[in-house]
Amino acid sequence: MALVALLLILSTVIAAVGAVPVGHGGDGGDDARDDKTGEKCVNGEPTQFAEWIINYKIVPPASNTSTTGYIIDPDWMNAHKTGNSVLIDDTYHIYAEAKCQYSCNGTPGCVAYVGYENKATIGDFECYFFEILIEPANIVPRHGPNMDPRELTHAFNKLCNVEAPKENSKD
Repeated sequence: MALVALLLILSTVIAAVGAVPVGHGGDGGDDARDDKTGEKCVNGEPTQFAEWIINYKIVPPASNTSTTGYIIDPDWMNAHKTGNSVLIDDTYHIYAEAKCQYSCNGTPGCVAYVGYENKATIGDFECYFFEILIEPANIVPRHGPNMDPRELTHAFNKLCNVEAPKENSKD
């Protein structure tokens, strides 16, 4: 429980975003709409890490050749972001990502999210939420003369076939 207390959601910013066409999100063309709700989602299985279940499907980068890490394409991010949460004092990003799924579930229109670890400030972790599914091509290498100190940990798309989020048992 002490770890949960350390993970404080400082702020959730929800921006009003107009409707956009459904993306071809996911990895490899498995995009879909849930027949019951009409929501944007992908088919697949929840992401299972050693001790945490994330009820979203992980989206890999289009190529796994970067030596400097990855970010979400800044132009794509600005066009499709619906909000973000800043989680502090977390050096275990898998735990933070598991908790971010609950914020995405509670953010109107959120169908995908990413986790960012701030490499310049130990323990700073952010989740960004999106109203369109993430494509592998939206995940780009982190590089340049003014390299962003934030690095993408993972990207996730909402699953069509998950009835209700499962609560993780190790809080």
